[in-house]
Amino acid sequence: MILSAEGLRVTRAGRVLLQVPHLVVAPGEVLAVLGANGAGKSTLLRCLSGELRPDGGEVRLLGRPLPQWPARGMARHRAVMPQASALAFPLRAREVAALGRIPWGGGDAGVEAALAAAGAEHLAERWYGTLSGGEAQRVQLARVLAQLHGTPPGRSLLMLDEPTASLDLRHQHRILEVARARAAEGAAVVMVLHDLHLAARHATHVLLLREGVPLAAGPAREMLDAALLSATYGVRLRRVPDAVGGATIFVPG
Repeated sequence: MILSAEGLRVTRAGRVLLQVPHLVVAPGEVLAVLGANGAGKSTLLRCLSGELRPDGGEVRLLGRPLPQWPARGMARHRAVMPQASALAFPLRAREVAALGRIPWGGGDAGVEAALAAAGAEHLAERWYGTLSGGEAQRVQLARVLAQLHGTPPGRSLLMLDEPTASLDLRHQHRILEVARARAAEGAAVVMVLHDLHLAARHATHVLLLREGVPLAAGPAREMLDAALLSATYGVRLRRVPDAVGGATIFVPG
């Protein structure tokens, strides 16, 4: 396995925000974390990435507890794309993507390929601060892809927090297709999503969170069930066929 967690617990002011007894992400898996606003999705991702130390439990990367990893070593195996990234200094898009090479001592190995994979090569010479939200998101994807360049896919973890925010439909699918392609090479992917249709098309596994507690977890085809999703989101959903793409979608009612 690439990522595992046992007994995760996060509390604030005596209130439990997150309680995840067990979680495993294996090579080749694309795990979509789904749930309503405030369900604990981003909190879970922050714990799994090492950004937030839980009040209880343990997270392991490649079998090693996160606190035992040196920062540079962890960064060579685990890359995180947050919901939004602000920069205090003026940099061009290519320079932002090249920030992913810092754990490797700098350089530009893999940067051009990462920009191309993210559909951002034409943005390379643009100032990052002038980019739209969607363009900036694609550059950030290039950064995390460049960060993992040189690490065997089977020892790589890509973490994406709402990666499709601010993107048009074409680029939403492109980003998730890139993530799925990395998984097909053997990497593990964990992503927070809001769009059930995107999860159905691109995830291999799904974790359903409600009020910080897993409601269910397993293969996507089993988790994307109208009854389970209705309980997760607190609204009645029904499954309907998508006449255009042939995929399954869920609508209220």
